[in-house]
Amino acid sequence: MKIDTISIPEVKVVKSRTFFYKDDQKVLFIDSGLIARTFSSNLDELISKSGAINVYGYGGTGSLSSISLRGTGSAHTNVMWNGFPINSITTGTVDLSLIPASFFNNIRLVYGSSGSLYGSGAFGGSIELDKDVDWSETFVLKGRLEAGSFGNLMGGIELGVGGDKVHYDLSLVSQYSENDFSYNDFEKPGSPVETSKHNSLKNFGLLQKISINLPKSNYLEVAAWYLVKNKEIPMPMGTYGESMQAQADSSLKVFAKWKKLFPKTSLEFKVGYISDNLRYVDKKLDLDGQYVVDSRIFSQQGYFDFNSRFFQFRNLTIDLGGNLALIRADVSSYGNRVKEYRANLIASAKYQLGKIRILGSLRQNFNQFQIPSPLASFGINYKPFRRESWVKLNVSNRYRLPGLNDKYWQPGGNPELLPESGWNINFGAGTELLDPIKSRNKLTFEVDAYSGWINEWIQWIPEVGFWSPVNYKKVWSRGLELGARYSFATESFLLRFSANYSLTFSTVEEINDPELLHKQLRYVPKNIIMNSLTLEYKYIYATVDHKYFGERYTTENNDPFFALDPFHILDITLGYKIEKLLPASFIQIKVKNLLNAEYQMIRSYPMPGRAWYLGLVVGINNKSFKSNK
Repeated sequence: MKIDTISIPEVKVVKSRTFFYKDDQKVLFIDSGLIARTFSSNLDELISKSGAINVYGYGGTGSLSSISLRGTGSAHTNVMWNGFPINSITTGTVDLSLIPASFFNNIRLVYGSSGSLYGSGAFGGSIELDKDVDWSETFVLKGRLEAGSFGNLMGGIELGVGGDKVHYDLSLVSQYSENDFSYNDFEKPGSPVETSKHNSLKNFGLLQKISINLPKSNYLEVAAWYLVKNKEIPMPMGTYGESMQAQADSSLKVFAKWKKLFPKTSLEFKVGYISDNLRYVDKKLDLDGQYVVDSRIFSQQGYFDFNSRFFQFRNLTIDLGGNLALIRADVSSYGNRVKEYRANLIASAKYQLGKIRILGSLRQNFNQFQIPSPLASFGINYKPFRRESWVKLNVSNRYRLPGLNDKYWQPGGNPELLPESGWNINFGAGTELLDPIKSRNKLTFEVDAYSGWINEWIQWIPEVGFWSPVNYKKVWSRGLELGARYSFATESFLLRFSANYSLTFSTVEEINDPELLHKQLRYVPKNIIMNSLTLEYKYIYATVDHKYFGERYTTENNDPFFALDPFHILDITLGYKIEKLLPASFIQIKVKNLLNAEYQMIRSYPMPGRAWYLGLVVGINNKSFKSNK
């Protein structure tokens, strides 16, 4: 069996556990060209443009943004940074607007990811963020600047320097936006035109990473990621007066990783630390120092992870590993400091039998409250033809531990909550119909069908005088995903087109209220379409992105009066590569929401209309110097 490695000077870097055992799962690799074109965007916009994916936010740049994969909730998608989960331990969710897309060059979205590989919460899927080292680039320096509508200004720097032994990478970004866009307030009499107020954004992010090739096939990596965001929160539609609400987020994430490769074995040890700070305030008056609300959340996570891979046998690879997480939260609404530990033992195997790959994994979780049932995953990947084609099948069970807010928030927290649990089955197939080597054309089709259950779904419901979380319902999520990609390339011309469609049914199948049975979950559209066309001729390029969102219900009983209407969004990017002067540079113009559609992702929070942006990237690297000689 071929070992999945990348050769670099003096050491072979073995792929991570989740990457190596991905063959039976649907994985979307975010296109590097898309990352480059959306250099000023955060992860929410990048993922939204990558496929028929439900990403929703509260209106305007930097507003709270979440993802719902395959009809699940915002706490059912894990976000992993170098293998460490960065979901909030208090809410279980991740604000995608906090993550700059330009910080990473390897972004993967795993649909319906295996719980035995990704752990608690991965009902919908997982997002993996990595910054891979390019050892051939001994020097790279890029400056990024973008200005546009609604007072938006963004700047960033990327630096990479090193040699065969040591490589240092730095990414820095800063952004400001007034978010003062206009909209029709349909919830007021006469639908007057309003301007979004008290909606400004200020954020800053810094990521540093050092990679070291040590003697005797040893590899060391250390990284630190810091971010801070200050966001004003506007009043929703239909309300009067001015908002005095604001939220400040800051986070520090650090990890160190050591790898050692032996002739038929590899070892990996990782340690990580994550601290998150959040402060939400609401004043009576702008100049008043007194707060109506002053809520503070401070949480810390310490991680230790190890993994060993054995490839002594020709067709069989086995991984054995585990991890330990120590978490602590100081939250004003908890009353007391909270401490918990969570540990896991993990075993995985991959067997190559001709054209078939057979994969399996097991995970056992341990914590001080209860020991959940083991998580198991089984899958196959079959490639029936010489040309690129595949058939995939995966069956797995999942669970999600209650968040700290669910258990300890006062009033209302419920320490007796049961973990969410369920099963999922995914079938996928695809084929490449045209060979790009023979015809310069490449055409690929793929289809995925899935069905999954979530038992003991945790939801906050009104009690007497407060809200409280309960194990509320059982949800059945099932659907169909279709994708097609076509490309044609010559020495001076490139055409690339992709079309994606998702059909999602996510309904309540068990609940105490019979009127809510078989109803679609709130904010889960049944239909999403995403199309993208890119044309390049010599130094000029153009991209057109089209996205369609179907109707979304905002109430549990699916009342059509409160449903959000379907909408189309059209974005256009025009750019010119300044390669004759600076090979790593370009200038571009973006128009978002070209058709000026009026729409909402969350009811009563309008999204911006048509917006223009002018961006410039100026860069040099060691390859640039060679090409100019």
